[in-house]
Amino acid sequence: DIALFTIDAEHSGDLDDAIGIARSKSGWTVRVAIANPSAYVPIGSAEDLAARKQGATIYRGRQATMPMLPRSISEDQATLTAGVPRSAVLIDLELDQAGQHVGTRPSLGEITVVQRLSYKDVPSIASDRSHPRHQAMVDAIAIARGFLKQRRARGVLAFLDQQQMLLTDEEGRVQHFAAGEMVGHLLVQEMMIAANSAVAELAARSDVPFLYR
Repeated sequence: DIALFTIDAEHSGDLDDAIGIARSKSGWTVRVAIANPSAYVPIGSAEDLAARKQGATIYRGRQATMPMLPRSISEDQATLTAGVPRSAVLIDLELDQAGQHVGTRPSLGEITVVQRLSYKDVPSIASDRSHPRHQAMVDAIAIARGFLKQRRARGVLAFLDQQQMLLTDEEGRVQHFAAGEMVGHLLVQEMMIAANSAVAELAARSDVPFLYR
């Protein structure tokens, strides 16, 4: 199976996505796991109706100030706590040896995250050959950089400056990151964009009604 780890800010309480990567005969499998709060929020419940009305979690900076769901769900029952089985939406991205996306497998399942990491942990693990996640992290960073390069080749205005620690976020805004944190943000961002794009393409090809942004 593919070992999954979360990468978030050290203070984050709602760990809503996890990443894993494994080599295959044809290239790599990238697994993105998204927390599935619907497993804990019945349709039509007070929590469901309140979430529909609010529409999204409201952030001030990188801190959630008005969660869409009660913190007892978003930061406890549904959060992807390491070592605790959780319901999740899984998106498996199949990549060839060149890092090109060749297949998508979405599913629902139960996962157990093996380790919680912070953004600052990413470069140190990538440089530590003795760390058990070293090779997975090296591969994940290389693939994330490849995803960014592919997006830029398609005409997306995506900016990366490792000297000035500047990176465009998912909304196209240039963000400044602390030293040692940017590669972690790049890794998570590119994996999330790739997973979202793959599912959107699959839905479009399958003529599935879908909300796009």
